[in-house]
Amino acid sequence: MPEIVTAVCRSFAATAAAADAVAVARVVRGPSDLMGGSLFVRADGSYAGGFGDTALEATARVEATVVLETGRTGTIEIGARGSRCGEHREGVLV
Repeated sequence: MPEIVTAVCRSFAATAAAADAVAVARVVRGPSDLMGGSLFVRADGSYAGGFGDTALEATARVEATVVLETGRTGTIEIGARGSRCGEHREGVLV
């Protein structure tokens, strides 16, 4: 997954230079194949990177947009297949 992290870092640097609002979502708890996955979400809805799970990425993008709109940060629990409820949850730090 290093190429995803590199893409996220490049996107972050370019967006920071333009002084645009951004959110970075990162898997901090869950299955080992998802750990460390990063998703970089801009205020315009565009994004870079990913987790290797499209449903989880879609939910994380929505949550990251909320974070950008409210100016908050924190750990968001997202369940299997991107659900916001259920027993098996991944911790996504936004």
